[in-house]
Amino acid sequence: MTNTITLYKSVSPAQLSHLIKVDWRYFIRESPEQKLFAPKLHRSFAEMLARQIEAANHCAGYVVSFDILEQVISRYDITSVAYEEYEEYCIPIEDLRFINMGIEGKIKLVSQFSSSEPTDSQMQYNTG
Repeated sequence: MTNTITLYKSVSPAQLSHLIKVDWRYFIRESPEQKLFAPKLHRSFAEMLARQIEAANHCAGYVVSFDILEQVISRYDITSVAYEEYEEYCIPIEDLRFINMGIEGKIKLVSQFSSSEPTDSQMQYNTG
């Protein structure tokens, strides 16, 4: 039995279009300036980025999930932006091909957001 871990990534409409084009099989470099591939350990972190960055900049944002072999991803360190729920892998973009080879099955669309949806800072929470 092969052990995998599920990771999450926020993507723009152009990135989603690429994933559809390649039958949900692999990621590509997002821009020539991209230095890191940074999949998230928690869906909520990827969703926050999809809403606040992708949807704000591109009118829509998406979150995809993918299962990757533990023996592949374990070569990289987990970093945290602030809190435990904000954990991610910071993988040098040169290793993206290696990462793609470790993906088990297909990449899956799990969430989508539009720029008309409120962001966390705009939402009111009912604490009562």
